[in-house]
Amino acid sequence: MKNKIITPVSAVYEHPFGERVKMLMRLEAIFIQLESCQLVRDEYETRMCLRAFFELLNITKRYELRSLLLKELERIRVVLSQLRDNEAVAAENIHNVFNELEDCKRLLHELDSKKIEAVRNIEFLNIVKLRSIHEIGSYFFETPELKYWLLQPAESRQELLKSWLSPLLVYEKTAKFMLNLLRNSAEEEELIAEKGMYIRSTRIRTGSIQQLLLIEIDKAFDVYPSVSGDAYRYVIRFIQQKQMSARAVQSKLDVKFRLKPCSI
Repeated sequence: MKNKIITPVSAVYEHPFGERVKMLMRLEAIFIQLESCQLVRDEYETRMCLRAFFELLNITKRYELRSLLLKELERIRVVLSQLRDNEAVAAENIHNVFNELEDCKRLLHELDSKKIEAVRNIEFLNIVKLRSIHEIGSYFFETPELKYWLLQPAESRQELLKSWLSPLLVYEKTAKFMLNLLRNSAEEEELIAEKGMYIRSTRIRTGSIQQLLLIEIDKAFDVYPSVSGDAYRYVIRFIQQKQMSARAVQSKLDVKFRLKPCSI
């Protein structure tokens, strides 16, 4: 079996609140997967790339994504405008963020929906997509079109995939911008979860609503976080999984961890 380049898993756990942040993180994950298999060097990379591409087409259609992102960018613009008079915030940083925000808005307004719709209507893609919805996947005897395409040079497949992806790349840029802004919106806090549990009421503590939690734990504690509740009040339980075949249990130890409660 050919060795693949493996991207290390981040040691930071993320927990989103609200469907908008979840949608942005789904978009991010899809584009990361597309990037990891974009060379389509063999059958398996090509299948992975197509599945991610089909999911991208689904998510961009399901959410009326352009309208949703434009509304969210406008909300962020209003929030950032209020920071311009804050001396604690560097004027240059705000200026750069505004420029990137306006660039995302411009690209979304210029988005050619006809090009995207043309890609959605490509017969080859629809045939492969229909066969790929089976749990066991598609076979070549079901999709000779796919086998024929796989027999073409990898460079040809790469160029075609790039052309299909091109009108959708504005979604990648916008999702990256929003998530980067969100992830850097809070200072890291050093906390202790007594007997493996930490509770926070955000309205009382901060007066704001959290949109995303970033949780980092020292590896020595050998636990992972499980978050329940909502953006107003949530509980973080730290779970031990000594053996993957055994039932996971909440740690009874006081667990030190770092938390970034992010919101914009």
